[in-house]
Amino acid sequence: MKSKSIQDNLIGKIVICLLLLWSFINIYPYFYLVIGSLKQDRDFYTSILNFKVLTFDSYEKMFALEELHFIRALFNSLFVAGAVTLATLFFSAITGYAISKLDFKGKSFIANFIIFQWIFTGTGVGFIVVFKLMVSLNLLSTYTALTVPFLMSAWGVFLFSQYFKTIPMALIESARIEGCSEFGIIFRIMIPMSKSVAAILGVFTFMGRWNDLLWSILVIRKPHMMTLNLSIANFVLGGGGRDKPGLIFAATVILTLPLLILFIIYRKQFITGISIGGGLKL
Repeated sequence: MKSKSIQDNLIGKIVICLLLLWSFINIYPYFYLVIGSLKQDRDFYTSILNFKVLTFDSYEKMFALEELHFIRALFNSLFVAGAVTLATLFFSAITGYAISKLDFKGKSFIANFIIFQWIFTGTGVGFIVVFKLMVSLNLLSTYTALTVPFLMSAWGVFLFSQYFKTIPMALIESARIEGCSEFGIIFRIMIPMSKSVAAILGVFTFMGRWNDLLWSILVIRKPHMMTLNLSIANFVLGGGGRDKPGLIFAATVILTLPLLILFIIYRKQFITGISIGGGLKL
């Protein structure tokens, strides 16, 4: 019995050591990124533990550098990610409510079509079709091209519709008797009861639009319309960051900061949303 207890303690300590090692492996790159952003270019390749050379010069240069268009690019990224996230939550909620709680002709077809669209847009074919549509409508280098193709999320509709199915119909009928409109039911009852689903959809949608680079490369031609990650990539590939590693690291820190803040604020809803998503019934 005693030997078993010693063995269990040993296994527990090994597991803890492995988890600590794994945490260090995951945290170290971001630590290196932050330290590198606080170094001048001439001190960039010195020891990472040399804290005496740390300065905010790279951040000052980043905001002042015209080639990077940092302020405008940051605004573009925030606007695009924010607008798409809000629109996705709105359209996903009302569509999910209609599919799960309303009876109308063609309901089954629409539900199946949404699932098909979810699969179709994940392929290169759907991507090409949307791009050709943007070109034919002369929408390149516009906010419309960056936002409109992503205002509706089949995955979001699926999440909301499946969660709404778990809400008793009696609750909705009671609201209707009290004179509440369908939109009132959605925004006063359904969405407040599905905050975890809304949180996880919002977080993933924001992350997807914020991190997107390929679509921005395809539809953006003008520097003042570039998103932050596209502006950084364009600056680096153009050779501008060859002798400015600290500046590139500083810009990358700012690029990752909103996602970190978003996760810290909504971490509880994020974890709860994953649990709910795993329990949804098809």
